[in-house]
Amino acid sequence: MKKYLGFVCLALISFQCQDSSEIPPPQNLIPEAKMTSILVDLSIMESLRNSSRGTLVYGYEFSMEYIYQKYGVDSLQLIHSRGYYAQNPKKFLEMHEASEYRLERMVDSMNRLKKEARKKKRD
Repeated sequence: MKKYLGFVCLALISFQCQDSSEIPPPQNLIPEAKMTSILVDLSIMESLRNSSRGTLVYGYEFSMEYIYQKYGVDSLQLIHSRGYYAQNPKKFLEMHEASEYRLERMVDSMNRLKKEARKKKRD
């Protein structure tokens, strides 16, 4: 009887020691593809903010309101989705790598366009 009681106590303790800090997916979770696009735009916004041009580019102010309107999300939805994806490092890393790849492609395209524009000026 003591062994049975000890086993029950051990089982109860082990169930209570489970990591219950896992965040369940929010009801309005932003899909991975859209979240990747948001990460790309956030990176561009951060780069613009840190550049000498400041926040105004061609008369348009880039802010979080721009992200909310463009993607049809709100601040709470973005916070919950980022928290959920941050808890899943493999998914979050994949999304960051995809956003980095897209940013690199953008830079390559811009460099190619600059090169073509210089070539046209010479001709």
